[in-house]
Formats: sequence, C-alpha cells, structure tokens
Amino acid sequence: MKKSHLILFYLGLLLGMNINSQDLYINSGGLISASTGARITVGNNIIVDSEGSFIIKNSTLKVAGESNSGTIKYVKTLNNSNWQTFTSPVEGQNIKEFAERTHLDSGENLSSNNMGIQRYNNDTNDWGFYQRDSNDWGNFPVGEAYFIKLRSITQNDDPSTFYDISFEGSIPNTSVEFNAQNNVVDGSQNRLQFIGNPYISYIDTNDESSSLMKYNDETMEYKTLYFFDTGEWTFTEINYNTASKIIGPSEGFFVRIKDGEKFTFPKNLITHERKSHYKSKNSIKKSIHLRVTDNAAGNYKRTRIFYTDGASKGYDPGYDSKAFYNGANYFGIYTHLLDDNLGDDYGVQSLPQNSYEKMIIPIGINATAGTNITISTTITNLPSGINVYLEDKETDIFTELNEESTFTTTLSSDLSGIGRFYLYTTGQVLDLIKTPILNDNISVYSTSINNLRVVGIQNEQAIVRVYNILGKKILDTHFNGNGLNDIALPLNITSGIYIVQLITSTKKHNKKITIE
Repeated sequence: MKKSHLILFYLGLLLGMNINSQDLYINSGGLISASTGARITVGNNIIVDSEGSFIIKNSTLKVAGESNSGTIKYVKTLNNSNWQTFTSPVEGQNIKEFAERTHLDSGENLSSNNMGIQRYNNDTNDWGFYQRDSNDWGNFPVGEAYFIKLRSITQNDDPSTFYDISFEGSIPNTSVEFNAQNNVVDGSQNRLQFIGNPYISYIDTNDESSSLMKYNDETMEYKTLYFFDTGEWTFTEINYNTASKIIGPSEGFFVRIKDGEKFTFPKNLITHERKSHYKSKNSIKKSIHLRVTDNAAGNYKRTRIFYTDGASKGYDPGYDSKAFYNGANYFGIYTHLLDDNLGDDYGVQSLPQNSYEKMIIPIGINATAGTNITISTTITNLPSGINVYLEDKETDIFTELNEESTFTTTLSSDLSGIGRFYLYTTGQVLDLIKTPILNDNISVYSTSINNLRVVGIQNEQAIVRVYNILGKKILDTHFNGNGLNDIALPLNITSGIYIVQLITSTKKHNKKITIE
C-alpha cells in the first residue's frame, strides 16, 4: 500500500501483506490481522480504539511516532516445546493472564506448582519458577527476559496453534532503557542481566559500525552478548568477530552491565530485515572452531579462535569474550589468552594475522574421569601451508586436526583448566610422537592473596622464586609440574606488585604480577 492515513472500520485477514502508512487508525469494530512475513511500517502514530483489534503474528512492526495508543496483540510461534528465551514486546502484559492462555509445562509431585516460566534473579544468581495461578509476578517488565517451556503436545491439541504464545498491550513508543540491578553475590558484584528485544522488529546486535553492541559499547562490563544455544544447551558468545547476529522480536540474551549504567534498545535501530547479506563478511574471516564431544552422552561444547587485523595476544575488548558460566559444574572447552593471562576462560579469542608459528594457544577442557571425548575442528581461510595440531602433554603426542582427523581419548582423571592441551598453527610436520618444540606458553598469576598458580609446566621439575618490588626474596620453593600447579604463598604476604621467577631445565621465565 502507498503511504496514507489509513482508517479501518473492518478489514479481514492480511496474509503476508505489507502496510506502509503515515497514520494507522483502527476504529471500533475494525480489525487488522497480519500473519507470517508481513512488514508493517507506520510513519507517525497508531491509534486502536477499545473495540478495535490489531493482531500481528510472526511479522514485524515499525512505528516512527511517539503517541501510540490502544492494545496490540502479538503472536509468536515457538520452534518446539524445549526451553527457550523470550521477552514481552508489549507493555502491560500480566504474567498470570499470559500463563493461563499458554500451554505451559509444569513440574511433578512436590514441584507440581512450578510452571514453565523461569526468571533470573541477579540477587542470588539463580532461577525462580512461576507458580501456578500466582499473582506475585505482576506484569512483564519491559526489556526483561525469561525462559519458557511448553508441555508436550498431545493428539487432542491443534498443532497449528499449540506452539503460539501471545502478548497483549501497548507497544513501546520510544527507545527502551533497562536499568541494571547489580547485587553482591559471594562477595562480588553480579553484573549479569537477562534482557531481551522489546520491539516487534529485528535489531542488529554486533555490526561494528551500527548495532546494539556498538550503541551500548561503554555500558557493558565485557563487550559481549550471550545467546542461548539449544544444541550446546548453554549461552554462547556474540561479539564483533563472531558471525552476524540479528535478534528477533521478543528474543532474550544475557549481558554484563557496569554498576549504575543502563542498557539501551535504540528505537532507530529496529528493522524489518534479517540482513542475511552480512554473512558474506564472516565467510572470509580466518578462524578455528574447536568442538569437544562427550561420546557417551552426545553433549558437545565449542570455542572459537579468530585471526584479525589489529588484534593482540592479550585482551581485546569486543573481540575476546569470556565463556559464559552460570554454575560451577560444566562440561566444556575454552582457551586462555597468550599474553597477560589471568586465568579466565574464553569462548572467543582473537589473535593477530601473523606469526602463526609463534602462537601456541592453551586449550582448557572440563570433564569428569572416565569420559570418552573427541576434539574436532572446523578451519576457515587459514594461509596455505598452515596446519593445526593439538598437543597432549600427558601423552606427549601431537595430533593434526582437520575435517578428516580428530583427537579421541578417555580421561583417566577429572580434567579442569588448562595445562594438558595446546594448539599449534604451523607449516611444520609435527610427529605423532613427541616433537622437540619449545613451548614458552607459561602462565603465572595469583588466584588469591595466598595462592600462586603456574600453568604450562608438565612432567618436569621447576623452581619458583618470588621477590617483592624492593628485590627481597619472599619465597623459594620447587615443584613437579603437572600442567596446573598451585603454590602456597607466605601467610604474611601483603597486597602489592611482585616479581615471579620460574626456572626449569630448559628455560627461565620472569613475570611481574599483582597480588591482592
């Protein structure tokens, strides 16, 4: 339709049709029902009379005006009945009313009042279930995300509508700001916030020039958004280097927001488009994607390495992303930084596009004893002649990783952290038995005021000496390297800067650290 002032007294179903109007006025008895694929653009304002009806199903809506009024019904069809994220794209939707018209799953026996809606609690870093017939949760706050799970479909259900969830209320008419509510958990600020797209439109999340991340660049503690992956059953990292991510209407995610800051969903960023053409820029990036699989359970996790102009071997905000963990026990794979390693696990690491042969990447795996694991890889656009090898320091074996070759082993003991596995990018042919390559990728850092952690020394004796800033030796001890070693520091040590000297039979390593 051409731009116009559209006044509707009654209109039937609009299947996949587009509306482009200056004003949209639905009078008493009027109806617009736009289904899958429709794109509705209103240049000024929407007014829906109390007896009018505006229904949008699996479509998008852009409204430029700021005086929208009336109730709009948004219907979204879920992919399945598994847990998935959602955010209400309207204001004023009561949670109890939403629950009563939705095919929610429920608990059993003593948990039978637990319904299939979960809310994240920043105060406890935990989840709470909506309780059957409860009024306690009030309305969905604008921009706050939840998890939803539907019950299993039965032969008595209508499959064409069973997976539909619906929201009724007014749409946000300005940019939406989410105020961070950071609370102290286990002695430190918990900056995790579970939020989501409050519009019936798409928003680009990670374009480097104009996106949700770019707009909120200074408000995030880490320049990373975490989206739920039903395959890995965890939240995966999205940053400027990962594949383009366009967040759909009512889709939720996690982000860490600085104290006292707001995360903003700018109205001017909303779009009808998925922007699939962005994929082309990601297909030319140089990258290694590693995957670890629990061969018995079928569970898998991934970590990604990108080689990027301007990246360093240390921390690059917006291009390096710490792995998302919401709980201590997890099966996973990750990397550590090559420079200034503080013991953090990274789901995405970006490195320079040169010196491939000189960069040896620590690979961390968490898995329990007896687990049979396979490590596989997808390699994209690395320079010709550069191969990828995995070193297992426990067995002194190198394995080339490519589309035809993987590494498989059964763990004899629990595995947690780095120290056993390292990744090489090299033009050399590394033998399957130990190859005499000097690995200087040693990390030294304090995990507390009384503990020093040394990572990267395996199957050899080492001496560690610690000096204060005045050159006075305060510790002189030795240990047998097992990949990850914790060294007790003197009980009377004080916070400050220290020099750690690490000596093995082949090398000497000096490191300045801060203990606090």
